[in-house]
Amino acid sequence: MKDNITLKPGSRRSELAIYKNEEKDNNPVLTHAFKPSCALYGIRSVKLTHNNKYLIITYLSNHGYIRVIDLEKLELLRCRYIGHKDSIRMVAVTSDDKYFFTASWDGTYRRFDLLNGTYDIMLGVTGRSPSCYLDLGESHLITASYDSDMSLSGNNKGRRWNLTSKSVVAFYRHFKPRKEPQCIDIASDGEFIYSGSDDGMALRFDKRTGRILFTYCEINANIRKIALSEHLFALSATDGFIRVFDKVTGVVIRELFHSNNEAMDVRISKDETRVWSCSMDGSVKCHLISTGEVLFHSKVHEDWIWSICMNNNDTVLVSGSSDGTVAFVSAETGQLLSKLHCFPVENEFCFECPPDKAFPNGFFYTSNKDFIEVEQIEAESGTKRILDLKDPVRISYIDRHNLRNMVITRLMNNRQYNAITEKYLNERKVLDQIRDLNLPKRLRS
Repeated sequence: MKDNITLKPGSRRSELAIYKNEEKDNNPVLTHAFKPSCALYGIRSVKLTHNNKYLIITYLSNHGYIRVIDLEKLELLRCRYIGHKDSIRMVAVTSDDKYFFTASWDGTYRRFDLLNGTYDIMLGVTGRSPSCYLDLGESHLITASYDSDMSLSGNNKGRRWNLTSKSVVAFYRHFKPRKEPQCIDIASDGEFIYSGSDDGMALRFDKRTGRILFTYCEINANIRKIALSEHLFALSATDGFIRVFDKVTGVVIRELFHSNNEAMDVRISKDETRVWSCSMDGSVKCHLISTGEVLFHSKVHEDWIWSICMNNNDTVLVSGSSDGTVAFVSAETGQLLSKLHCFPVENEFCFECPPDKAFPNGFFYTSNKDFIEVEQIEAESGTKRILDLKDPVRISYIDRHNLRNMVITRLMNNRQYNAITEKYLNERKVLDQIRDLNLPKRLRS
């Protein structure tokens, strides 16, 4: 039986643990203990910066938690992004990657400095705020909110804010009462605003006047997210379908079924050939738009997937889930490349990678090696002994399997990963031969 990595409840700390199970006697066993995910640390949104260097993560927590991870260095930025008093539903990043805007259920939108955590712009409304996008020139912020305004006949609406004056210059209204707009976006040419709402309507507005120019659909389901490309407009809905329209004519190009669960988010490839979606069932799916063919359907989480985003060249899909993890998935095959666990203690994290040719048992990287437990199995009794933190065997074993550069390669440059692993395998073979000469037989792995 091959070695494998499993998630199983229970450890000496009454927490969840990743165990590396082995059939052979006397082998060290690699474990990683961490607290179980909960609503407090369930992930609500994920967003990559334009240079793919930073990953911005927000949580379902009502404390407005934000974490930013440097994916090149595999380090958590230690600054605190303080200000929001409720969960953050969406993030928009400026083109220079210096700032990001947040939309929160506390009724505010804020602009944070990515590297120092301070905010210098705050816009407020009277209701929950699920969505925000920057216009092309980044002088205006497009928002959707659940509030009502007496001067606007109590309708829920989107807004366009002038970021210099911090004032509203246009409204974009959905007219059905108690049916909130969920998402809003602006076309790349900057001329039109697009939105989707709980009223089942997807609309196109005149950017300047707020007048409705086109209604794409009116379905018997809540629209969760919309996505734009040069010629296409797509939406995900609670009926489990992804709908793709011609952005100009409104003609339905393709209606795609994700699952019997709600489709939560959607993305269109830059070449407009594929569409990716995620669902409440913890799966991500890729369809070929021209034929509707399913290119892959992969279950990568144990709970709802709230948010997905893509890297610059559409090769890696990033998903955030209520199970407290972020998954990095090959956008071409659906293969799980790595999972990011954000721990509710000391802002630490762990990247867990599934088995592959280089690492038949999988591998991981953590920012705190003290989280890692190495157990030694006694051959005769079968009992397990946890090696001390300073034990040289433990240190050697961790250094061998806790490989930061391999994780970076897998996350940032998946196309070259196979070639690099071949080189690594050859180098490790030589190192293993040297190591085996110096270790007692009973401790060789």
